[in-house]
Amino acid sequence: SQGELTACKSNLKNIGTACEMYASDNSGRYPESLSLLTPDYLLTVPECPAAGVDTYSESYSMKRAGEGALDFYEVYCKGSH
Repeated sequence: SQGELTACKSNLKNIGTACEMYASDNSGRYPESLSLLTPDYLLTVPECPAAGVDTYSESYSMKRAGEGALDFYEVYCKGSH
């Protein structure tokens, strides 16, 4: 179980890094969905190590902020972790 948690944290870090790279290439805007990160920023959207499926895309949400404010996103594992 500890190994799965570590892998899940790694997946979330990789998704966060990919979102930041996407934003750098797109005028500071985060992607509308995680599927926009593939294949340029992630080969595939990772699978939750415990669930064996992608649980991250379902939880991903991005909010567009008003002018002069920063966009933000939220993503988490909807699996066991």
